[in-house]
Amino acid sequence: MRSFAPGFNLVQVINMISNEQFKILLGLPDIEIERIEFEGKKTVNVFVVSTKDGGYCHCCGKPIDHFHGFGQEIRLRHLPIVGYKVYVVMALPDFLE
Repeated sequence: MRSFAPGFNLVQVINMISNEQFKILLGLPDIEIERIEFEGKKTVNVFVVSTKDGGYCHCCGKPIDHFHGFGQEIRLRHLPIVGYKVYVVMALPDFLE
């Protein structure tokens, strides 16, 4: 396995840092990490939820903030970290006007 720091692999590093530090490493500010799962030998799935309280209508641009539920779960490929494929998994929140 490739080392993140001398003597450490990604599993050990993730266990040593906080979710807040891992969120910074991913570069995703408006999320909360629910859990991290390893799949096979070189794949990491990071399950997240959005912390945003609203959004904007994609048709008219008006602010919307009434939470309605969650859409279908999506899995997005992120940049690799020390040789591991990283996926961010989330269900996007739906809001009503």
